[in-house]
Amino acid sequence: MLEKKTTYNIPEEKMQKYMHAFMMLLTTNTTSALPFLEKRRKQKILSFLADLELCDRNGAFVLPDSMMVAEYRELADCYIRSCTENSSYGSAFGGMIHAQDKDVINKIGEDIETALRIVPEAYDFGEIAKPLYDIFSDTYHGLCGTI
Repeated sequence: MLEKKTTYNIPEEKMQKYMHAFMMLLTTNTTSALPFLEKRRKQKILSFLADLELCDRNGAFVLPDSMMVAEYRELADCYIRSCTENSSYGSAFGGMIHAQDKDVINKIGEDIETALRIVPEAYDFGEIAKPLYDIFSDTYHGLCGTI
C-alpha cells in the first residue's frame, strides 16, 4: 500500500517509547463501569501523554518546539506505514481473513481518533493531546491520500 520507509531521524529507543505510549492510549478502556478505578486510569492516561512529551507528569502542557514536531511527524509516519505493511493489522481470525486496503486505512484513522482524541478528551486531556492529534491527522491524510 505505502512505500516502505526504513530510516527515521528519531532514535529507536525514543520511537519505541512513543509508540508504546500511543498503543497504551489506543487500548485504554474509557467505558469501564468501575468508577473507583477512574482516578488511577486518569493518572495512567496522563503518564502516557507525558511519555509522549506533551505534558509533564503533573499535567502541565508542553508546547512542542520544531524538533518535537519533526519527531511527531516521524512517529505518525512510522505508525501509519507499519500498520499498512503489517498483514496482521488488517486481518481477523488469526490472519485467515484479510481486510481490503480501504478498510485498513479506515481502521488506522479510527485508531488515531481513539488514541489521540477520544481517550484524552474522556479524561479532560484533549487540549494536551491536540498538537499530536493534529500532526497524526495531517500525516494520515497526506499518506493515505496517496494510496
